Amino acid sequence: MRFSTEEVSRARTLKAVGFPWRPTIGDWYVDHSGYCELVRTSEDMSRAASNGNIFLPSWDDCRSWLLERGWGHPEVLHEDDTGVTLVLSHTSGRSLRMSGASDLDCLYRAILMVQLRSPTRPPAESVR
Repeated sequence: MRFSTEEVSRARTLKAVGFPWRPTIGDWYVDHSGYCELVRTSEDMSRAASNGNIFLPSWDDCRSWLLERGWGHPEVLHEDDTGVTLVLSHTSGRSLRMSGASDLDCLYRAILMVQLRSPTRPPAESVR
C-alpha cells in the first residue's frame, strides 16, 4: 500500500496529539527510518509498538474512531486530481468540512480537529 507524504506527515501529528494505537496484524506504520511496513505477525506487533514508529490508520480505523465520538460517515463533496473535500456531521448537528490531498488525508485532518478540540485529550508526545 502507498501512503502520500501528506498522509505520513499528518499521521506524525496524530501521534503527537495522542491518537491511540495498539498494533494489530494488518496495521500499516512508518518505522524510524521512514520505511512503510505492515504488521504481519505478533513479533511485528511488538516491534511496531517501539522505536517511535508512526501508525498509519486505515479508513476503517478513522471511521470507527470518529463514530465513537458521534461523527457520522464522511460525505465526499469534491474529488479530482487536485484533492478531496469531505464533510462530517455530528449527532449534535455540528459539521466539519476539510480538504486534503486524499480522502485519508481528510480523515486524518478530521481526527486532528476533533482531538484538538477535546477537553480530555491526553498530553502530547514528542514527534521524532
